[in-house]
Amino acid sequence: GKKANINDILLIFFAGHGMVYGESGKQFYLLTADASVSTALNSPGAVGISMHELSEWIGPDSIKAQKRILIMDACGSGEGVNELVKMANGTQSYSVTRGTNNAEEMKAIEKLNERSGIFIIAASASDEKAHELPRYSHGLLTYALLKSIKEKPYILENGKLNISRWFDDAENTVDDLAAQNQLERQRPQVVTTDNINVGIVDNDVIASIKLGDTKPLFGRSFFWNSNIKIDNLNLQALTNKELNNLLVKPGGDRIIYSSEYDGADKYSLTGDYVLQGDNITINVILVKGNITKVDSYAINGKLGQLQQLAHDIVARAVKLVGKE
Repeated sequence: GKKANINDILLIFFAGHGMVYGESGKQFYLLTADASVSTALNSPGAVGISMHELSEWIGPDSIKAQKRILIMDACGSGEGVNELVKMANGTQSYSVTRGTNNAEEMKAIEKLNERSGIFIIAASASDEKAHELPRYSHGLLTYALLKSIKEKPYILENGKLNISRWFDDAENTVDDLAAQNQLERQRPQVVTTDNINVGIVDNDVIASIKLGDTKPLFGRSFFWNSNIKIDNLNLQALTNKELNNLLVKPGGDRIIYSSEYDGADKYSLTGDYVLQGDNITINVILVKGNITKVDSYAINGKLGQLQQLAHDIVARAVKLVGKE
């Protein structure tokens, strides 16, 4: 939203890779752009930001803002929440979320809020992934937070973004998105016992948010020669290449293509082809979620035109999906 008083609120947003390091004494790091697999595993302190460093940077002695909002869209970031709460409460170890009913844990959260004025949402529990899907153009948490502002007016209070309602709706949305896309469970971790408004959300702010879920997502194609039951012309590879090319051609960003994705909202192209001399007839079926037939059509041409035929298959499918 639009900033209120810059002296009152500091919002820190991190979207990227997170890593829990160590077996017994676990530490969570937000990895920087300098990190590689090797450096992250061998010297995470050199390429990552620990929660101890972060707490010093944003603490009351360093930043004069009265309230601090920390959003971490990274794998395992729930461990970072635990570390921050632990630091605010001495040597005790806590595993906390906003939904806890444990009185001691609630006191720990309150102490963190009181001492640091900090409100946190982390993308996942310490042992969970923070999923990112091409069709959303963001991690699930980032997408959910944007979607809440754009589509859920009840998170606002007199036109201002209410932190508790915002985090609550995003938490539920992430859980739903993970289930809808048949992903491993992802449970955002929320730490706040207070209700504050953090910024103004007007029509300009809402209009500026562009969600990435309007693009249909295509998975791998499957074709075979009806006579010998194999794809001896390599048509499915040509079709998949054509789908992928749509992402890089000017004006071709109408779809998302992922060879690995297999969710219920995935479109795929399948079918067989019949050869008669130099002529080929391709019988195409457009399927959604591997079970629902959207449409079927035939493409005719010559053996020497396979790349063009693959283009025609994809162009027809994109047009049909657009109508759907």
